[in-house]
Amino acid sequence: MITQKQLILKWFEEHATLDRLQAFTELGIFELSARICDLKKEGHNFTRETKSKKNRYGKTFSYCEYRKID
Repeated sequence: MITQKQLILKWFEEHATLDRLQAFTELGIFELSARICDLKKEGHNFTRETKSKKNRYGKTFSYCEYRKID
């Protein structure tokens, strides 16, 4: 059985960034930040950038986008 951490690492082999919505919809991972923290403890490096976007009602919200550093 593949772990959530393995899914995240595999994602970064093919994609530059990952955010919480992508993690949930594409990988089935609800707590992305917790898994990133686990991976950091194992020696993997990531950057985190806070981004803003408008929702369908025009309200601005913020979210984090992670990028793996090789």
